[in-house]
Amino acid sequence: MVETLPVQLNGSRVACALMRLAGWRVRFGGLPGRQGVLIVYPHTSNWDFFVGIFAKWTIGIEVTFWGKDTLFRVPLFGKWLRWLGGVPVDRAAPHGIVGQMAQALIDARVRNQFLWLALTPEGTRKYRAAWRSGFYHVAMRASVPLGLVCFDYRRREVGIANFLQLSGDAALDMANINAILGTCTGCNPALAAPIRLEHPQADDIRRPPPGLQARWPSPATRERAGAHSVRAQPPEGDEQSGKATFAHERPQGRAAPSPPPVGVKQSGKATFACEHPKAAALRRPSPEGIKESGGATFPCEA
Repeated sequence: MVETLPVQLNGSRVACALMRLAGWRVRFGGLPGRQGVLIVYPHTSNWDFFVGIFAKWTIGIEVTFWGKDTLFRVPLFGKWLRWLGGVPVDRAAPHGIVGQMAQALIDARVRNQFLWLALTPEGTRKYRAAWRSGFYHVAMRASVPLGLVCFDYRRREVGIANFLQLSGDAALDMANINAILGTCTGCNPALAAPIRLEHPQADDIRRPPPGLQARWPSPATRERAGAHSVRAQPPEGDEQSGKATFAHERPQGRAAPSPPPVGVKQSGKATFACEHPKAAALRRPSPEGIKESGGATFPCEA
């Protein structure tokens, strides 16, 4: 826990009066430095944005925050978000912004500039099973304090009074965060995410479903079974169509399928031959006067 808060700010008295008029109060004692990361919890309603803006004006702090990129495309509203300090982030690929923000905090410390990043670790007002880990990586890479901001709708209070220096032990750090923010009650308490980090496994992202693994054996399995792929060749004198020909996997040593009987013209479409010793004898000739269609011919249909 960071105890010394040397950076003091002067907020807006008008914003403070409006917060009091709405029945809210802001608890703030200062900042431990000129650079850092603030996490706001819980984020369960659109009202959190307006509560946060008025708390920001009450304190007098200039913050940078991440927002969904689609919000910044709205005319005028997007410009207003940028004026407030917003940075658009594509949720499908947020990893690049983490390194950029960490470097920006490091550069700000070298130049002694004021830069605080404010984030909602849930990343959405909908329920999530865990927190996104972007805030943790930014604070660790930049070696800056982590401020814990509580939006408590039950007590109608915004608390910005607790700061931590992360140790790198995620389990220990999250336990300390939970001890402080675990009692905060959001606007919709049922939507508040549990205070824990998500740790996705890279090999689980593109892992096929279990059923698909069972249907399509791996190359190693096919090699152990002695199977190999053979591409079928057209009989001598026949033109191969422009469509793809697929040869089924068969054990080594088995003979290739025999060509069609003499006098039977092969159509341009695929011909499927079953392994039957009397396939030619079982074939029914077309009735006299009826022209055979150009579709697939199945010589094993008796």
